Amino acid sequence: TAAVCGEIFTSPPADAVLQALGEVVGPAGCLVITRNAVGNNLNFVAGVNEAEKKHGLKVRTLRVADDLATARKTSGGSKFDFKGARGMAGLQLVVKVAGAAAQAGLPLDAVYGEAAALAKVVRTQGVAFSSCSIPGQFNKRPVPEDEMEIGVGIHGEPGQLRVKARSSAKEIIDTMVSQLKNVVPEEVPLCAMLNNLGAVPNLEMAILAAQVMRSEIADRIRLFIGPAHLLTSLDTNGISLTLAPLDPVRAERLCAPTSCRFWVPAVAPQRPSVPPRRARSGLCFPATHNALLSVLILRACSAIEESEDALNRLDAQIANGDCGRNLAHAARLLRIALPELPLNDPSPLCLCISKLLRGAEGALSALWSILFFEAGKDLGDKSWGDAGLVDSFVQAACAVAEVADIKDGMRTFMDALNPALRAASG
Repeated sequence: TAAVCGEIFTSPPADAVLQALGEVVGPAGCLVITRNAVGNNLNFVAGVNEAEKKHGLKVRTLRVADDLATARKTSGGSKFDFKGARGMAGLQLVVKVAGAAAQAGLPLDAVYGEAAALAKVVRTQGVAFSSCSIPGQFNKRPVPEDEMEIGVGIHGEPGQLRVKARSSAKEIIDTMVSQLKNVVPEEVPLCAMLNNLGAVPNLEMAILAAQVMRSEIADRIRLFIGPAHLLTSLDTNGISLTLAPLDPVRAERLCAPTSCRFWVPAVAPQRPSVPPRRARSGLCFPATHNALLSVLILRACSAIEESEDALNRLDAQIANGDCGRNLAHAARLLRIALPELPLNDPSPLCLCISKLLRGAEGALSALWSILFFEAGKDLGDKSWGDAGLVDSFVQAACAVAEVADIKDGMRTFMDALNPALRAASG
């Protein structure tokens, strides 16, 4: 096996192709696979022709043209002709199939047959938010912050279409899938390959991969490769998604082991059945109704949820910016559990809320959980109209202050809670 390289984004010269063939071709022959591009076509053809005619080497060639963006619509407008399309990441799958077939001992013509069959049906779409920087040359091609390019190439070529940037991973993947699904056979199993074109953070790639497995083709995906840097374009901030129809032999080839150092093995996606999370209190108290308290709790939950972004921004000035998110999660848990809570019974209600808040993230949720737990213990058999009700919450606030080492004036939630409790106690 050999890879023949040129300068950055430039096809290798014919002499380099010929030299590589001379190094690797044996009696069984060689399959040369290239991405469809003018420079590649000219130089590889020249090198292969000389290898065959002057040196008697047995060589077959195959071009991969899988880029949806540069495929030509047929006269009817409903189908695409990929003969002149660019080669993209689909070549990676074609090379993997060819290599596995050769490793299995198939003759050259059979290896070519399997690779060519895949090359005819593999399809790729690329999306980018910025172009790449070529060392020693010009800066990145500017792409406005609120736009993205659909149909980018791997050599810094601009996208075929520039649109308003999608605001979520779901929208990006849905855009790509909605186009790709029309150029692969219907109702057949698929291999999906998610490729990082260069500069997308790993965390974002994982989010995008999850969205692929939630897309409208998810049920057809039998093998998934990536997310990974499988075909990069320097530091392009973008991705490509490749779909390939599967049959048992092709799936076996893609899953065959390889010594290629940076190949990412194909995996069969697992779809575990996860029961929905239920916001139960976990305490055995019968539900009771209190119309006024129910309304007050719902208003409080709504106020917290509506303030999520504002609280995150405030928190981000001194911490990690997740306070609003954590409190909003706690509010949603409380809202869901509301019909099952003992609203008319102060002590059981506080204990249930304390238990609920243990399922929410963040330090503030934990402190509120302590507050309601301590209040629940102290309330005993008190009813909502009983004297001393507020005293139980005052004692609970003191317990929270002791646990968290909070003092007045430290700009914590206690600076709002304590005056409220003092006012309520008269």
